[in-house]
Amino acid sequence: MNKTLLIVLSILLSGCAAGPEIAKGKGNIFGQVVARPHKEFIKKIADGRPVEYEVRGDNSIAFTSEMVNYDNLDEIYVGLIGPGRNGRAEHVLTIADNGVSRRSIMVARGDVLKVRNNSAGALTFYLIDSATDDVIEFPAIESRQTRNLVVDLEGLLELGADEDDALTVSILSARNLVSQQVQSGGIYAFTGLDPGTYDLLFWFWRLGKLEHRLEVQSDTNHQIDETLSVDRIVR
Repeated sequence: MNKTLLIVLSILLSGCAAGPEIAKGKGNIFGQVVARPHKEFIKKIADGRPVEYEVRGDNSIAFTSEMVNYDNLDEIYVGLIGPGRNGRAEHVLTIADNGVSRRSIMVARGDVLKVRNNSAGALTFYLIDSATDDVIEFPAIESRQTRNLVVDLEGLLELGADEDDALTVSILSARNLVSQQVQSGGIYAFTGLDPGTYDLLFWFWRLGKLEHRLEVQSDTNHQIDETLSVDRIVR
């Protein structure tokens, strides 16, 4: 989800507690997703007890580049599995000598990864299922070239390159899935849904995922807020 849409949704939801406007005969799912540290870590700071990180005078954490700043996470994904998904989506990944443009991505099986190789040399990518060790190997992508790679596996996957172990992307793939990328504290919304059963997924690659199954009713807003944290995540 782009920043403009996030701003529009934030204004819409703050001004209307009932949620987004509902199309006749359809339903919506919306809410806020937040990431936070382990609850015991938060309690230590609140109690003024020693922690392994530097704490400022106002009891806030002084984050460094090596730490996970949960308030600023911008690769949280919210996915929806259910009827009504049409078409094959494309997801752009840019590869440079110093890394990948995204560390993680949520896709539907059959989606395309448009990989742009901006590194100095050719790269040979593979896709592996961490649970079954199933592997898809792709032809090499020459420097300054772009190739479309089809995600034909489901589950928790990893995209890697034979030439550089550091060039990895965590991928969560499922059938009939649409997804939105959200920053911690941001709003997501799936609107104009046909009534029926849907699976709602919340995922951050370093924490895992949380899942909800819900029945979408016609002419109804369904608000599902969620918090991702090490102490409550379901992998």
